[in-house]
Amino acid sequence: MISNDECRAIYSQLRDDIEAQRLASVGLDLDRVFTTASECARAYTAKLLTRSLDVLHVAAAQLTRCERFVSADDRQLALAKSIGLNVVISSVLAGAPECDASLQKPCEQVRQFRVRRVADPASRRAS
Repeated sequence: MISNDECRAIYSQLRDDIEAQRLASVGLDLDRVFTTASECARAYTAKLLTRSLDVLHVAAAQLTRCERFVSADDRQLALAKSIGLNVVISSVLAGAPECDASLQKPCEQVRQFRVRRVADPASRRAS
């Protein structure tokens, strides 16, 4: 569980990223997401041990044609890579300079939602 201060920090980062157009809002056809997720699950779950939310996350990223898939979850990354998405490996996230050490875990959680980035992550402002 995260604290109220951590929650406010995450919300502030998300709001800043939306305003700076580093995050883009995209519509999803949930029927297509679930169909794609079912196909991915049949093809990869036994091998990669992915969970249902991992598969849904990756299916949504594939359908939105994300440029980079960013996650701190190794199973999501393995699935994303298996279906051809350009992944950012978790070791890159672990050393991310823009996160204060006390906010490292919330920053990693927020990054899971940054599947479709408009700007280069290196240009991101420190929070």
